Amino acid sequence: MTPPLPTRSEWLDAIARDPMVSPTAFRAAWALSRMVRANGKLSGRMVEIAAACGTSETTCRSMVFRLAERGYLSCKLERGRVTIQIAATIPKRKLSAPVAA
Repeated sequence: MTPPLPTRSEWLDAIARDPMVSPTAFRAAWALSRMVRANGKLSGRMVEIAAACGTSETTCRSMVFRLAERGYLSCKLERGRVTIQIAATIPKRKLSAPVAA
């Protein structure tokens, strides 16, 4: 039996807390969270996902790959179509306190 997927808010909260995720990547995650099906999968054209993100196709592609690098999703790109799967577990990140100047 597969573990249950994190809820949309748990997933977005983890991404929002990650200091290595840019505001543009978070915007892409927000749009993706609205587009994925209940099983955590999304299959579609990258240009349609970019339109939902409000970015160019190139920017959207790089943000999706950045989220994949950080462990929040997996993706496969073939001929302009992308298959995205939300990660079953949210990556655990330790935040360090900022250094005082």
